[in-house]
Amino acid sequence: MKNKTRNLIPVLVIVLYSILFFTVILSKNRSSLYVDDNILQWGPVINKAFDNILSGKGIPYWNFYQYKGINIFSSGYYGLLNPFMYVSYAISHYLLNGFLETLIVYEIIMYMLGNLMMYKILKLLNLKRSTIIIAILTYSTSIIFFLHSFYYFTFNNYFFMPFLMWTFIQTNSKRTRYFIPGIVLAFSLLMGHVQFSCYYVMVYCIFQVVASVQKKKLKELVPLMTNLMIFIGLSSGIIIGSMKVSGDRSLILSGYGNNDFFSQGISISSVFRPIYIVLFNNKIVMRDYYMNYIGLGFFAWFCLMYATPILKKLHEKTEYGIHLAINKLASHEQIGKKPKMMLYGLLYFAALRIVVYYLFEQYHYSPIADAILVVLTAVGVVCLLVRDQRSDTHYLTSPKLRTSCVLFLILLFLLLKLDIVLYLAVIVYYIYFFIKGKCQNEYNESEKLMHCFLFAAVFFVIMAEGSGHGIADILGHLPFISEFRFLYKCSFIYVPLIIVTGAYKLDSMKKYYKPVIIASLVSVIFSFVAILYFMLSGTHNFINNKHYDYWDYKNIKPEVESLLYENHIDNNYRFLTIGKIYRDNVTYYNNPIEYSSKICFYGFTKNISTEYGLFSLNGYDNIFSKKGFDQSNAIMSSITDEGMMCNMVASPLSYLQYMKDPEWINKFEDQMISNGVKYVLVDKNSPKAIEAFTQVIEKCPKLTISTVRDWTRGMELIEIDGVSPICSYGDNIEIPIKADLDTLNFDTDFAKDTEIVVSMTYVDNYKLTLYQDGRSVGDAELSETSDGYISAVIPKGNYTVQLSYENKEMDITVLIAIFTTIITSAATIYLFLDKSHKTISI
Repeated sequence: MKNKTRNLIPVLVIVLYSILFFTVILSKNRSSLYVDDNILQWGPVINKAFDNILSGKGIPYWNFYQYKGINIFSSGYYGLLNPFMYVSYAISHYLLNGFLETLIVYEIIMYMLGNLMMYKILKLLNLKRSTIIIAILTYSTSIIFFLHSFYYFTFNNYFFMPFLMWTFIQTNSKRTRYFIPGIVLAFSLLMGHVQFSCYYVMVYCIFQVVASVQKKKLKELVPLMTNLMIFIGLSSGIIIGSMKVSGDRSLILSGYGNNDFFSQGISISSVFRPIYIVLFNNKIVMRDYYMNYIGLGFFAWFCLMYATPILKKLHEKTEYGIHLAINKLASHEQIGKKPKMMLYGLLYFAALRIVVYYLFEQYHYSPIADAILVVLTAVGVVCLLVRDQRSDTHYLTSPKLRTSCVLFLILLFLLLKLDIVLYLAVIVYYIYFFIKGKCQNEYNESEKLMHCFLFAAVFFVIMAEGSGHGIADILGHLPFISEFRFLYKCSFIYVPLIIVTGAYKLDSMKKYYKPVIIASLVSVIFSFVAILYFMLSGTHNFINNKHYDYWDYKNIKPEVESLLYENHIDNNYRFLTIGKIYRDNVTYYNNPIEYSSKICFYGFTKNISTEYGLFSLNGYDNIFSKKGFDQSNAIMSSITDEGMMCNMVASPLSYLQYMKDPEWINKFEDQMISNGVKYVLVDKNSPKAIEAFTQVIEKCPKLTISTVRDWTRGMELIEIDGVSPICSYGDNIEIPIKADLDTLNFDTDFAKDTEIVVSMTYVDNYKLTLYQDGRSVGDAELSETSDGYISAVIPKGNYTVQLSYENKEMDITVLIAIFTTIITSAATIYLFLDKSHKTISI
C-alpha cells in the first residue's frame, strides 16, 4: 500500500504542476491561447460540431455555412474522431461552464499527459531523482510548444511523442512489439494531423531499424513490417479521407505554386543556440524568433557526448591528417616550427570564429568566411582520409584542442549543408560496428535505446533544415508528403527525443554532476521566465497582443450579434469581405495590424461565420473544391497569396481590372447573383477597395447598392439588391432556411410541383428528404443546374424539407476510429499493468 501511495505522489505533483503552470500563463487573459487559427479556423467549427454530437444529432460531416459547403471531417483538424477532444469539450462546457475554451482545455490535457509520459520514460530508465526532475522541468518549459500554442495540435506532439517512446520501450524485446506500436500509430491519426502521424511512423521505423542492427537479426525487421501493416489496415479509411484535404491541401491548389514543404525550416544552430537575448527585445516576436530553445539547447549539448567513441576513433587519423596537410602546404620552402604553430593557430581561430558566427549570430556568411570554409573543407578531407604512417609528431599537443578540431570538422559538414552525408556515414559506421560484433556487449539495453532515440532526433534535426540538406530534398519530392506544410513542425518531434537522450547522459556524469544540475536548473529558470515574457507581455504575434481583437474576444461576440440584429440581416444570403492586402493600399501599409484585426472578426473571414451561424463566401484554404471555385472565381479573383489564400477576402485591385473587360463584368454579376452575395464588408479607411467595388457594381445592370451603413471598427456594410437568395424558386423568390452545419431546413407549400434551387455546390452525398408531421414521406431527386448548383422538384403540398449531407464511407471510418480507440486503450492499460520489468538496468 505504501509503494502505491509513493508511486502516486509524483503523478499528483505533475498533474498539479501542469495545472498551475497553465494557470499562470492564462492569468492575464483566460482566452489568451484562443487566437489565430485556434479561433479563426478550428474553434468555431469544433464548438458547433460538438454541440450537434452531444445533443444527439450525430457527427456532422459537412458545413453549409461556409463557402458553398465544405468538408469538416476528412481533414481531422476539427477533432471529430479525437477522444481527447470529446473530454475537453465536456470539461469546457459542462464542468467549467464555458470558463475556458475547448481548445485551451485540450492543450492543458495534452500538456499534463505529456509530462506524465516523460516521467514514465525517465523512471523506466532508472535515472536519479534529480535528473528526472530537471528533465521534466526542461521539457515542460520547452518554449517552442507555447510559442506555437495558437495551433492546438502543437500539443499533440507534446503528449504523443513521449507516448510513442514509452510504448517502444515497454514492447521492446517482447511479443507485444509485433502489434502494439502499430495500434498506437493508427491512434495518432485520430488526433487530427496526418502530417504528424507520418512523422511518427518515420520515428518508429528508425527505432525499429536501429534496434534490428543492434540485435544483428534480420527477423527483427518483422515487427516493423507487422506494425506498418496494422497501421495501414486500421488507418486506411482515415488516410483515404484525409489525403485530399490534409495532404493534397486542395484539388485546386495544385499548379499554383503553393508548395510550403520547404518553407520555414529551422537551422541546426537553433537547437544548440544558448539563451537568446530576446527577453530585452521590444519588437513583436515573429516566426523567425520562435526557435529559442534555451533549456532544450542546454540538453542538446549532452547529446554530443554520444559521439565520444566515434571521436576517439577519428583522433588518430585527424591529427596525422592535419600534420600531413601542413607539411604539404609548406613543402616548397622551409618553414620553422613557430610559423607552423602560427598557421595552426590561425586555422583554429578561423574555425572557431566561423562556428560561433554560424551558431550564434546569423545564417548567411560573408565572402571571406566562404573562402575560409573552402580551405577548411580541403583540410578536413585530408584529415579524415589520409594517414601519415611515418610520422607520430603532434603539433596539437592538447587533447582538448584535438577534440575541438574533430568537433569542428563535424560541424563543418553541417555548415556546408552535407548533413545527410555525415548522417549516412554514421549509420554505415554503426552497422559495421555491430555486425562485426565489436560493440555488441559494449552497450547495455538503456544505451541501445538511447541510440534509437538519438538516430531519430538527428534525422528530424537535419530534415528541419530544409532544402539542400538531403532528407528534406528527398521527402519533398514524394507524393503526398511533398504537400505537407512548414518544416519547423519537425522540431516538435525531436524535442522529447533530445530531452530523454540528454537526460541519460547527464545522469551518467560523475565528476561534474552537481554543477551541471545547477546549470540545468538555471537554464530551466530562464526558460520559465522566457515563456512568461512571451505569453504575458504582448510581445508574441498574437497572444495577449492588444493590437488584435483576440484580446477582447469575449466582448466581440455580443457586439457582432447586436450588429446583426440591428441591421436586420437576412440569413438567406451570404457575406463577402473586400479589402485584401496590397502595397498601394496606404491605410494597410501604415497600420497592418489594425487592418488584419478588422478583417478577422468583423469581416467573418476564415471560419468565423460558423461561430455566428451565418452564410459566408469565405472559408479556409484547404477546403475549396474545383467546382466551387469555378462558381466564384470572378468574385474571389484567385487562390494565390493575393487572393483568398490568406484571409479569405476578395481582392480590390482585381475589380479595377474587371472594368476593362465586359466579359468579366458579366461573369462577376452572374456569380454575385447565383452565390447570393447580398452583404459586403469593406474597411472604410481603404478607399481603393470601396471605389473599385462600387465602380464594378455600377457596371452591373442587375445589381444596385441599396444601403451603405457603418458596421464597426471602421468598417462599412454594403447591401446589394438584385441577388438571388441561397434557397429560391421561380423568379428568385426567397424560401427562408435554417442551417445546422450539415443540414438545411425549409418549409414549402406549393400549389403545384415546383423546382427549387439551392446555392450550394452539388456533391453526390447530398440528400433531400420530405417530412410531414415530423415523419419522413420520401426523398426528392436532386439534380444540377447548368452552373453546378443544386436543384430539385418539390411536389405540391405542405412539406418540411431537409437537405443533408450523408456519407456511408465516413460512417465506416467512425466505426474504425471507435475500434482503434478501444484497442489502443486496452493496449495502454496492458502496458501499464505489465510488471515483467519496471525499470531498465543501467
